[in-house]
This record gives sequence, structure tokens and C-alpha cells, in this order.
Amino acid sequence: MSVPFMQDMLQSILPVLEQLVDECEDSVANLDEDESILLQLIVQKYSPATVALLQVDSLCWKLLLRVLSLRTAVCPGHPAPIMTALGQVRRP
Repeated sequence: MSVPFMQDMLQSILPVLEQLVDECEDSVANLDEDESILLQLIVQKYSPATVALLQVDSLCWKLLLRVLSLRTAVCPGHPAPIMTALGQVRRP
């Protein structure tokens, strides 16, 4: 896939990521299994191809920072979102 396509795709799904992160930050809410999987799939779209979107103060950057603050599992049996995000940062 081309870099512009990957950037456009991530840009178009940021509102969904924002909604899921909002739910996660609610102290009494947990995501269901499908929402947790969706969150992980979206976070996996952060890649070298989309790094240009990570300008300070961009929505993409702000959401990544919010994901990195999610240090506990948001669905039983699923890894914490920070683990998925860190996996993307370490990926060559």
C-alpha cells in the first residue's frame, strides 16, 4: 500500500479511535471484545508510513498520547492499548 493511502486511511479512522479512547478513559467503562479488537487494529495503523501525521498538536499525535496513557487492559483477556502502541514504535 502506498504511503498517501496509509495516511488517508489512518486520518479517516481517527474519529473512531477518539471515540474508543473516550470510552476507555471513563473510569467505570470497559470495552467489549469487538471494541477492544477494533482499538488494537486502529493503533496498528500507526506505522512508518503514517509518521508524517504525528506533528505536535495534530489529532493523530494527541490520540497516540492518549493511547499511551491506557496502561491497563480495557477488556479482560486483551493487552493494554499501550502495549500495542509500543509494539508499533519498536517495529522496524
